[in-house]
Amino acid sequence: MVSKLGIARQIAAVGAHVAREHVTKPMAVRPTDVPRGPQALTAEWLTGALCTQVPGAHVVAFTFGEAHSGATARGRIELTYNGAGQAAGLPAWVWFKATPTLTTRLVSGLTGASQNEGRFYIQIRPGLELLSPLGYHAAADPSSGRTFVLIEDIAHTRNARFASPADRYVTRSMAESMTREMASYHGRLWNSPRFATDLSWVASALQWQANVNARMPFEKRTLIGIDRAADVCAPGFIDRRTEVWPAFMRSLELNVDGPTTLVHQDTHAGNWFSTPEHEMGLYDWQCMARGCWALDVAYAFMSGLTVEDRRAWEHELLDYYLHLLRESGGEPPEFDVAWTLYRQQVFHGLAFWLITIGAGRFQPDMQPVEISRVNLQRMTQAVMDLDSFAALKER
Repeated sequence: MVSKLGIARQIAAVGAHVAREHVTKPMAVRPTDVPRGPQALTAEWLTGALCTQVPGAHVVAFTFGEAHSGATARGRIELTYNGAGQAAGLPAWVWFKATPTLTTRLVSGLTGASQNEGRFYIQIRPGLELLSPLGYHAAADPSSGRTFVLIEDIAHTRNARFASPADRYVTRSMAESMTREMASYHGRLWNSPRFATDLSWVASALQWQANVNARMPFEKRTLIGIDRAADVCAPGFIDRRTEVWPAFMRSLELNVDGPTTLVHQDTHAGNWFSTPEHEMGLYDWQCMARGCWALDVAYAFMSGLTVEDRRAWEHELLDYYLHLLRESGGEPPEFDVAWTLYRQQVFHGLAFWLITIGAGRFQPDMQPVEISRVNLQRMTQAVMDLDSFAALKER
């Protein structure tokens, strides 16, 4: 009861901040300010965020480009610098992510997701050999739920292509590239001592979900999601409707019962980009946590691959992943053990997409319905193909 009361007070406080900002419209000027949204940006603030390493450099003008909204507001900023900034090659385009509205603050601000992502780009990304965007600046104000992150605009810097599972076919070579990318960061932070020091703030996958459960009706919306997606669910899945939530939470208990590493936790096809060389990279790290590698791998394969390709490739791709994980510094289990872990961890991605299609009126529209349906058709079939309910009883 105390916890629920505390959360209710947090929500009320954030609501009061949003209402006050709507009236006062504060602008971000000082480097320590956390902008209420892109509409609050100034050249002075952008200078403090992007030019501190270049003496004499400052932003003289900026304009907004492409923009989207969902769990966060996000979009492109085109920047003009003075001579010192131009000579230093400061980024001419950046991508922002912010929480300007009450719904985005409740979903991404109060849950810590946006702050999580900002800390990834500033504290973790520099030490990893990944295709993920570079981070430039991150700021958060927990009392108001405001967050603001500036990252590399890889569409301009690397000609990256973004697509969804509805309009992109992941080829075998692209799936292998995804596998290499996951093995790289999993191996680099395998049982890392940093999780007890400078990365002690990274929650376990179980802790992360418990925090979200306390702030959102996750179980209820998951069940509603099953009902809304019933016509695309695999045969036999609906009969086990009431088992899905307990299975999800049990999978997370198993997830943290063994070696852990950094896990992205949201490796669906829409969070991957491709380069002109057809290499695959991850972005959107706001759900990042510490847990078992199999969570990311199962989620990526279930979402990115058609049912037929997953069935044909998953054994070979998993074997490839285990080989790469060892090369990257991890200590992979034998294949049979890894296969059980893989089967157990399919519930995480499934739950994420059930709550997406099962969202309530106070949640932002995180994804188009047709994308949710593609993912849930693939994921429910994987649960049934892999006998994942039974796998939770195996050790």
